[in-house]
Amino acid sequence: MKPFGKRCISFTKFFRRDIISADDDEFESITVMSSVSSTSWTDDPVPEEVKNLPYYHGFLPRQDAEDMVIKVGDFLVRRSEVREGPKNEKTWMIMITIRVDTRGPEQVDHISVPWNPSKCAWECGRNNDQKKLGEFISKHIETQRSIMDDDNRYKLKHPVPRHNWQMRHAQVVKEKQIGHGAYGEVWKGYVRIDDERFLTCAIKCLPEGMISTMPQRLDFIKEAHVCRLLQHENIVKFRGIAIDEEPIMMLLEWCENGSLLDMLRNKGSQLTLADRTRFCMEAAQGLRYLEKNNVIHRDVAARNCLLNVDMVVKMADFGLSLASKFYKETKAETKMPIRWLAPESLGQNVFSSKTDVWSYGVLMNEIYTNGEIPYPNLTLQEVWKLVTRNGIRIVPPSIMQPGVVALMRKCFEEDPNLRPTFLELKLKLRKEYAALTKKPGGLISFFKRNISCKAVLESIATCRSPSFANGNI
Repeated sequence: MKPFGKRCISFTKFFRRDIISADDDEFESITVMSSVSSTSWTDDPVPEEVKNLPYYHGFLPRQDAEDMVIKVGDFLVRRSEVREGPKNEKTWMIMITIRVDTRGPEQVDHISVPWNPSKCAWECGRNNDQKKLGEFISKHIETQRSIMDDDNRYKLKHPVPRHNWQMRHAQVVKEKQIGHGAYGEVWKGYVRIDDERFLTCAIKCLPEGMISTMPQRLDFIKEAHVCRLLQHENIVKFRGIAIDEEPIMMLLEWCENGSLLDMLRNKGSQLTLADRTRFCMEAAQGLRYLEKNNVIHRDVAARNCLLNVDMVVKMADFGLSLASKFYKETKAETKMPIRWLAPESLGQNVFSSKTDVWSYGVLMNEIYTNGEIPYPNLTLQEVWKLVTRNGIRIVPPSIMQPGVVALMRKCFEEDPNLRPTFLELKLKLRKEYAALTKKPGGLISFFKRNISCKAVLESIATCRSPSFANGNI
C-alpha cells in the first residue's frame, strides 16, 4: 500500500500496521511501520513533558507544519489524530515533522513516535526506549545523529519555536459564558501574557466536554488564519489561538458593548439617525477592507457586528469567510444565513464581494429597524422562493434618509454588477454622516497601519498559510 501525499513513518520498521483516516488528509489509507506496541493512545492526555517543549505545536495541521519547516533540519513536534481498528476508534499520536536532506519531491516527512504504555516510554528505535521525548531530541540535536536507524538524512538541527500568538491553555482563563450555539461557546476571560500582564479577551471554543472532530479543528484554525491576517479599525482583532489540547480556543479582542444586534433590540429607541448612519458607515469601512483584500465574509449581519467601549462597529465571526474573489459552495452540510443571502447565493450557491453587498443591504435594514428579522412573516422556504423567483425585496424603513434609501436599494440589484462596491458605500455614507453631524465622518489617517494581505490570504482557500510560519501578528 502506497502513502497518500507526504509520508509518515516511525522509528521502528520491523512490523506493519494499517492506520486510516488521519488528520487533514495526512493519510488516506496508508501503511505505517511500527513496533508491536501501540503508537497512540485513546484517553490519556499528552504528557506535560511534551506539552512544555518550546517546539511543541499541539494540533497544528499537517500543511501548516510543512510550511513552518523551511530549511533542511528544521523540525517541530505536534499531535495528530488517527482512526484505527475495526471500530474506527479515534486515537492520538505524536509526530515529528522534519524537512529532510533530499533532492526528491518529498522534502518533508512526518515521523510517528510510538508510545509503549506498558513501559511508559517512547520507542525511539530498536532497543532505545526513552522516558522523556525532549531528552531524546536534545541528545540528537547535540550529536547530530540521525533519528532513523537506517537513514542518515533525519538529523534534527533547528527546532521551530512556537509563535507569540500560540497560547498555552494554562495561560487562558474563562470567566463568564456570553454566548453559545451549535458552533460552540463564547466566553469572556483573559490571557496571561506574563506574571504581571493580563489581557481581557473573548474566547471562542467548542462546548465544554465535547471532543472536536478533525474537520471542526481545521475550520477553526482556518478561521484563525483569516482573523490573524486582518488588521483594520473596524474588524475585531485576533489575539491568539490555543491548540495544544481540547478544547481548542481562539482569543479575540474583547468588545465591551457586545453585539450590534443586542444593542439595537435593547436600546434602539435611544439611537439617533446619526448613530445609525455611523454604524452603517463603520461596517462599510470594515467590509471595504475585506473587499480590497479579496476576502468574502459570507455572513454579514448585525449579530456578527460587535461594539467596543467607544461604540465603534467591529466586523466579527469569520467562520464562513473565504479568501477569494468568487466561490461556489459545494458542501451540502454548510449552514448558511438564508434571510441575508443574495439571489445568486440562494439559487446557485455562488459568493463574491457583491453577495456581501446584498447582505450588507439587509444589515442596513436591521440597523434602521432596531434589529428586526428580515422578511419577518415568511418561512425560510418562502424567502428562498420569493427572492430567487419573484424578485421580492426588503422595503427601506420609513425613518431612513433618502440618500441611504438609495444606497440600500442599489445593494438589492438583481444583477451583481449593478450593485455598488463597498468603497462607494463607504464614501457616500461618510457624506451622509457629515451632513447629519456637520463634521467629517470616518476619517482614517493614511499613515494608520492597513496591511494588505492579498498574496497570503489567497493561500488560505486551500488551508495553506505561509504567513503562519513567519510569526508576524
